[in-house]
Amino acid sequence: RRAARAGEARPGVAEAAARIREFQGRQLQARALRLPQASVNNFVFRQGPVIPSFDGEGFAVPPYRYNVGIFVQQVLFDWGQRKNREQGARRETVAAELRRDEVLNDVRLVVSIAYLNVLRAQELQKVAEERKAAATEQLRVARANFEQALVPRFDVIRAEAELANAEQGIIEAETDVAQAKAALNNALGR
Repeated sequence: RRAARAGEARPGVAEAAARIREFQGRQLQARALRLPQASVNNFVFRQGPVIPSFDGEGFAVPPYRYNVGIFVQQVLFDWGQRKNREQGARRETVAAELRRDEVLNDVRLVVSIAYLNVLRAQELQKVAEERKAAATEQLRVARANFEQALVPRFDVIRAEAELANAEQGIIEAETDVAQAKAALNNALGR
């Protein structure tokens, strides 16, 4: 369980969460279109030539002219376009949330499988070690019986071959454990 949660920090999950935030922003934008829209315009014009006034104070034609405008607009009726945009944005947000859940489930599945593969490989390593212990005991018994002339030399050779196979199995099992742990680390994004 802890391993599955650790995989949630993977880049695909973060990307899906970012997409949700994006669509939530679009939803907020669509909702904002219902409100009155206000804007301010400001223009400064340089004009010339500058002409002084006849009384000596100020200018008949000043060097700069200023123009400021404030605009407010409100859409009263748009044949349902705003409502449709809002519904579309809401549906995109829900779809993004579902895609994020899908990515999370995929990550959890991959991490869980990798974790179970580590456990399986460790158990198979224990089996290989038990097989080696059994082969070692079988070799000890075969040698003891051969020294007492109860069995032919072939039984000792066969027990030695079985022990060598068991040692090979341990090496393979250790490799499998290391590979399973590497796959788990990869699935966790480490």
